[in-house]
Amino acid sequence: MLQNDSKSVTTDVRVYTRQVFVHQVVMAAVATIVAGAIVKSMPWSFLWGALASLGDNIIFLRGINKGMSREPIPSAFHMRSRIFLRLGVLLVTMALGIYLGLHIFSIFGGYILLHITLLINMIWLTKKQKK
Repeated sequence: MLQNDSKSVTTDVRVYTRQVFVHQVVMAAVATIVAGAIVKSMPWSFLWGALASLGDNIIFLRGINKGMSREPIPSAFHMRSRIFLRLGVLLVTMALGIYLGLHIFSIFGGYILLHITLLINMIWLTKKQKK
């Protein structure tokens, strides 16, 4: 009986993280279009930050999926070890953005904006599922 509950929770978490990621992709597209409309050109720096954030979201949500299928102690270790991968991805994308001549503040703007929307989406979907 306990095994079925564990599989049910893992399936629920996978569905939940997939919904969060789909919302993030939509938010990235909308935010990039709005940023392009504001500056009247293609916001390459903002798009670069949004793509970096989506990559980070994949690592984060994948870590949640993998962690939920393990025991508590290995799960915590696995999720903590993901932070180094996330920081590495952030540093590499920022360095490549600077090398390509993109504006660092716009890159961070796209990155931070999508992380804020990630938190909002996670809170909203959690409240929606509790009802």
